[in-house]
Amino acid sequence: MSDPQEPKSEELRRLFWRDEILQLFFWLEGEGFGDLVGPRTLERFMGVDTEASVVHLEQLAEDGVASHWETSATGPARRVYRLTGAGRRALDESAASLAETQTVVAAYLVRHTSLAPGREASNDGRTAPPGARSRAGSGRPDHASTRPAKSQPATLDA
Repeated sequence: MSDPQEPKSEELRRLFWRDEILQLFFWLEGEGFGDLVGPRTLERFMGVDTEASVVHLEQLAEDGVASHWETSATGPARRVYRLTGAGRRALDESAASLAETQTVVAAYLVRHTSLAPGREASNDGRTAPPGARSRAGSGRPDHASTRPAKSQPATLDA
């Protein structure tokens, strides 16, 4: 059985890892770990094996959101990556998209939890069936009422 969180298509997997790795760049820098990321960093923080890390980081470099170069202060040269201006813009766009999604979800929840048209709350806070009126203080619907139930319009105040 496959992991339900794992994207199903190659393109979705690529986008998923792109966003995850860009967020890791941002987090590492913000936490004071520096702005250079290598394959071992992805392995350590994200559980991605070294081979896959190289593929993901090279893809980010090809996309122009990360730059790479070889370093060799001591020992053999190793490739490290840094966010580019385009990478920072991609992070900003991702954050703006998530904020917009959050706003849409919040508006939906407000609408969903407010009274639906044709329904009204009974005295005990439950929703009465359409056309039913609550008997004062009893919390039970008054089916003998001939007046239709009034509904309150839903508001989108978030």
